[in-house]
This record gives sequence, C-alpha cells and structure tokens, in this order.
Amino acid sequence: MKKILTAVLSLALLTLQFIMPVCAEEKGSAVFVNQNVISQINTEDYNLEDSSIRKTETGIAIDRIYKDQNVVYDPLTGEYTEAYVYSVKYIDDEELKSTSKSMLLRALTETGHPQFFHDSIVTNVIYKYTQSYGTDNIKYYRLNSLTYSIAAVYDGFVVTDSYLEIANNGIGNTTTVMGKRSKSHLGTATSGTIYGNSSWTPTISLDDSTWTTATRFYIQIDARRGSNSNYSDYWIRPFH
Repeated sequence: MKKILTAVLSLALLTLQFIMPVCAEEKGSAVFVNQNVISQINTEDYNLEDSSIRKTETGIAIDRIYKDQNVVYDPLTGEYTEAYVYSVKYIDDEELKSTSKSMLLRALTETGHPQFFHDSIVTNVIYKYTQSYGTDNIKYYRLNSLTYSIAAVYDGFVVTDSYLEIANNGIGNTTTVMGKRSKSHLGTATSGTIYGNSSWTPTISLDDSTWTTATRFYIQIDARRGSNSNYSDYWIRPFH
C-alpha cells in the first residue's frame, strides 16, 4: 500500500506542477445512484487494492479498485465468491485549472469507503470461481460467472455501454486452452451477468503482458458527457 501511495503522490505532484492551485467547490452531483447496489457495498470491509492516475486526451483519470475482504466459500460446490468496486474519476483540463492542490491530493490518496468518493463512475463486480490443483500443486481457476452493476454516475456523465468478458484461456494441465470465453455488451443497461461453462478446462493465466490469452475477466466502460466528450475505461483482473 505504501508503494502505491508513494507512486501516486509522485505522479500527482508532477501533474500539479501544471495546475493553478486555486480554491474551488468539489464537483460531484449525482446523475444516477442505484440504491440496491449501494446497499450491497455499504460496508467497511472494502480495502483499497490499487490507485493510479493517467493522462487522457482531455484531462486526467483517477482509477481506484477496492476489494471486499469477505470471500465467501461454498463447501458443497467448491465455489468462491468475491466482490470488487471499481471507480474512475475524470477531471478535464479546464476543471484541473479550478481544482485546488489539496482537493486533488485527497482524491488521489483517500482510502475510505468507496461509495463516498463521488467519483465520476462507480461500479460493483461480483464474480464466482472454482479452483483445482494440477501437477506440482499448480493452482488452476475456472471462472463461473460475473455480475456487474453500476452503483453511481456523477458529474453529468452518461454510460453508453458496458462490455463484460470472462475467459478461461491460458495454460492448461497439458495443452494450451483457447477460446473458452463468454462476453456481452450491456449497452445502457445498469447491470448484467455473464456465465462460464462447466466444461471449460481449469487454467492458470499467463503473465499480465499477454492478458489477451490469460484466464481473466475484462470490463470496459464507455461514457459520454455533453455532446462531444467521450470516455472509455477498462479493467482487467488476471488470475495467476
């Protein structure tokens, strides 16, 4: 965690060299809030897993990933259930000029409950998987389902499409397994579920640099603000 915050702060300070640090009211008016999803993540059990900042064509994006520490295991089926919250905050170049240094640093380093961040887009992901062990006690995963829900949308954004995909590609026990995937475009729907197949051979993922053939899930969010501002964000969770 210290390494994450150190890297984030270093990049934040570099970004702030180009920002006029004047006082401003924090933006964050809710356009859409899914109360059912918010109630599901209304817990203090979510811990910050990752935080990063990157430059976009029109400003910066701050990405945060939180994991629910309560992993549910069903001994009858051998299935695990885990949950994540993925949030992204877009700040346009014009907004950066009216954003104070302290407010930006708070947005980058805050580690409290995800529902209170008032990011641009907040989503909730629940996935189920089973695992087995191959030769030399190597662990293999089978992804069974992924349920995605939009928790909240702020700052005038509209989600135009959410793309979900789970893949059991990668290295099998004896052969390379390809094409074991399920995918779906949700369009403007605020939630959806995709399922795996019990016939998929359990696999272990390749390294992150070859994620296109890894055992992983992939989520892409496309959003719009106004008539000319389009944004796209994605999150990959590889299984090792």
